[in-house]
Amino acid sequence: QDAGTEPGAGVVVGETKQSLYILTDQHVVHSLNGNNCQNPTARFLLRNGAEKEVPFTITSAFNQQLDIAAITVSRTHLKGFPLRLTFNLARDPTTLKRGDHLFIIGYINGQKRLFVPPEPFFFADINNVPSIGDVLQYGPAVNPFPGASGGPLCNSDGEIVGIILEKGNDVGRALPITKALEVFKSWSLPKPRMFAERRFR
Repeated sequence: QDAGTEPGAGVVVGETKQSLYILTDQHVVHSLNGNNCQNPTARFLLRNGAEKEVPFTITSAFNQQLDIAAITVSRTHLKGFPLRLTFNLARDPTTLKRGDHLFIIGYINGQKRLFVPPEPFFFADINNVPSIGDVLQYGPAVNPFPGASGGPLCNSDGEIVGIILEKGNDVGRALPITKALEVFKSWSLPKPRMFAERRFR
């Protein structure tokens, strides 16, 4: 993010020898462009408290209708940072049952650290939205969490089931991770080694 722009989160989905690929919401990327952000940065955090803020590049890969986009971080900016990415576990969201606990992770309210709300949300349904298609509905969708946009929606086992779509007052929705990864793979990007272990049927 940068001063005057909308903060957001993202999910590292793959890597090449040169770059890391991160999925986020297209409206977060549009916010950067719309505010003429010259030096957008991404913050990486480790469990031991280490952190590193690095510049990222906005790619031409995005889907405005589904509100997702890809950004890249050059590995040269991460030299000396003990970042060892293994696998995110991605679970088919159709396995969710109504009432299952869900957690969001994001850069909430401009905080310096990623934030997980103390109380879990719950899975409500998979709804069809005419302009998007199937989206995950979770609640209680009472208070928006600015900065959650583009971050992961996880089940109680920490498996990613969706990418959060948090825009204005339109809250409590996420793009299924199955659909997000299908779209990512359809983009004309250098073929990355994927970090999403697709535990799908």
